[in-house]
Amino acid sequence: MPEIPFADGSAAAIAKGLYGMHLTAADYTALLGCATVSAAAAKLKGFRGYGDVVSGLDPMTVPRARLEQLLRGKIYRDIRHIRRYMEAAGNRFCDFFRMSFDVLQLTDAISALSGEEDYLIRLPDYFTGDSDLPLYELAEAKTEADIIAVSDGTPYADVTRRAIEAYGPQNDSQALYLTFASYETQRFGRLPHSRDAMRLYRRKTDLELLKLMYRVCSFDRALSAANDASVCDVLSLPASKAAAVLRAQDTAAFRLAMRGTEYRALAGAQDFYAAADELLYAFARDAIRYSRHADAVVLAYVYLSQIETQNIIHIIEGIRYHLPQSVIRPLLCGSGEAERR
Repeated sequence: MPEIPFADGSAAAIAKGLYGMHLTAADYTALLGCATVSAAAAKLKGFRGYGDVVSGLDPMTVPRARLEQLLRGKIYRDIRHIRRYMEAAGNRFCDFFRMSFDVLQLTDAISALSGEEDYLIRLPDYFTGDSDLPLYELAEAKTEADIIAVSDGTPYADVTRRAIEAYGPQNDSQALYLTFASYETQRFGRLPHSRDAMRLYRRKTDLELLKLMYRVCSFDRALSAANDASVCDVLSLPASKAAAVLRAQDTAAFRLAMRGTEYRALAGAQDFYAAADELLYAFARDAIRYSRHADAVVLAYVYLSQIETQNIIHIIEGIRYHLPQSVIRPLLCGSGEAERR
């Protein structure tokens, strides 16, 4: 197996080092033991990497969307730092992160128009200047026409129009995801990448899509059926397995279709969504530990950081609403490890 070039090795080493500072089982236990949101925020501030994130924050009044915005900012800053080393090595895979974060902005902005989700990144000062989108204008968009106008002249003009059309008046979140996922997968394939990175990326895409399909299948299979052709373009399962997923008329059949795939743990999982997140965590953890390719290591760090962000939000929100630890802890993904290495 080829060695990572030195500068790429530096990027991988930085990603591994940052992962080593992620929260451990003891850290999560300490956060869960806090009686108030203020106490949890104070505890979080003491963990490496989070002091600046929660500094000056009023934890009692900050809405969930603002908290997620701040935590996402930490990921962006980390990746911006790592990208410098990848760029120095001439590794153009770093362009994927710029494109991926831009797609996230567009997805959030379109979803926000329907009121289905908050647009989590509004006026992101830490991200402006590191995007192919005019983010201030995007943050101010109030209509689909506004978003289309903002995307004109950018690499995302065509896919934005297609995504808005697919989302439609029925607010089809699966179709929205599929449109951008197909675009992102095509862009990923045109960048230089290792097989490790492609494998991890496809697993992440599969699991996100399977969660969406499972949710839709649980209440409206007809809506899901309208997206079957797009599913086949994105889902990396063998054709026979993909067909079984598409034939599923209810969640029991959907789970049965997971048998014989690398996602077979989903078949008997009590909580389908939590099990999917745990699978992604395991795939990313293995990549950051064992892959010798910088692109896979850095990609794994992004996914693991996103998981940690969701864990922190689950804890803060659980404490805010006075939920017992027994309810919050099962929501935490990969929180049982004594150390990160």
